[in-house]
Amino acid sequence: MLVQIRESLVDIWAVVSPAPITASGDYEVTGKVAVETVICTNTSASTITLPAQPDDLAEVVVKATNSTVTVTGNGKTIDGSATKILTAYDGMHIVYTDAAGEWSII
Repeated sequence: MLVQIRESLVDIWAVVSPAPITASGDYEVTGKVAVETVICTNTSASTITLPAQPDDLAEVVVKATNSTVTVTGNGKTIDGSATKILTAYDGMHIVYTDAAGEWSII
């Protein structure tokens, strides 16, 4: 019984825990986990596209390591702008709120 409970908790943690992704080019955020982390290793400019229909309080973390990364809201704004641009070594942690109807940098 305890083994089954432990396995269930591990399965649940896999859904709600951050899912680090390494992207070497353009990438579309899935929105299928509570916090999605995207580490951009591209050597030329790339675009990260946020979900068109994000869940309330969804979080995304984007880190640019080598080059410029444009984060696009896919129809939603990010702190009032359609896009945000990150240069090498910049990072951004954002959360979507239904009440505001936009992504907010935190």
